[in-house]
Amino acid sequence: MAFWDARVLALLEKWEQSGSGPSPEEVEPEDIDWINDAAKPICLALPPRDAARLAVSIAETVDRRVEELPAEMIARNAAAENPANLSRADHRSEHLDQIEQALRL
Repeated sequence: MAFWDARVLALLEKWEQSGSGPSPEEVEPEDIDWINDAAKPICLALPPRDAARLAVSIAETVDRRVEELPAEMIARNAAAENPANLSRADHRSEHLDQIEQALRL
């Protein structure tokens, strides 16, 4: 979850610095499993408590940044078919459900 929140944070910073906003070149293709597979060893190297603290810290940071986005930037993101999923709660809930299911096994 921290990886994807960090991705959104990086996109927001890039767009703010460049003034360009979302563009079609920055939209991820549908098949993204390789990204998760590539990040997995990095994530597994973190002690679980450190990973949890990092996820919460990045989530809080990205939530604040999304709340501060001007309406024009939100509209540009929507027009570009939402390359940055600004509805973080929905995305996080999906992964939290997966974690809860794995813990029950």
